[in-house]
Amino acid sequence: MKQAVYVSKKFLLKSKHLRMICTPNPEMIINASQDPNLLSILNSADMVIPDGIGLVIASKILYGYNLSRVTGYDLIQNIMKHGSYKFYFLGSQIGVAKEAAKQMQLKYPNITVAGYHHGFFQESDIKSIIKDINNSEANVLIVGLGSPKQEFFISKYRKEFSHVKLAIGAGGSLDVMANKVKRAPKCFRRFGLEWFYRLITDPSRAKRMLNLPLFLLKTFYVKISNLT
Repeated sequence: MKQAVYVSKKFLLKSKHLRMICTPNPEMIINASQDPNLLSILNSADMVIPDGIGLVIASKILYGYNLSRVTGYDLIQNIMKHGSYKFYFLGSQIGVAKEAAKQMQLKYPNITVAGYHHGFFQESDIKSIIKDINNSEANVLIVGLGSPKQEFFISKYRKEFSHVKLAIGAGGSLDVMANKVKRAPKCFRRFGLEWFYRLITDPSRAKRMLNLPLFLLKTFYVKISNLT
């Protein structure tokens, strides 16, 4: 976490253009393996952090790396805690980004809420949204549109932002910030079982959760293939 925060702050202090942070989990990696455009975005991102425990396990199995899981939510919280930056909140349902901005301003009075906009916009709205972000002079853009929409959005429009130095694909983080979705208890997060908590509290996610064992099976397959 410390290294991710350090690099993020370095981007904000020294970068002359927008830097993109991706926060993949096993589901995103599986999708990227089937979508060359998404894979290209992940490979060209300025920083990629292992949001999912499956990536931590896979990196250990395949390469012997001892990575620490860094969620997009936790990274954003730490950036807010240790700096006085201007944040723009983009994504989720109508009213959620506004509430997330309100809650984060209360929690971190050192930050500035530059603006917010919901994620239910049309292609024809994007020009005005970018204009609003630029007029706000935000230097951190939190994009919670879900994957791969948020990655495509940042990648496609990154050169059109005049003040943003850091754009983070945040997934469902805005819902947590706005207290619309309860985060998993620490005991689940400590052992990388946030996915299991979401499964038992929201069984409708069961199909998506199958991506984790599928990802691990593919990881073992690659490992075995490399040994033969």
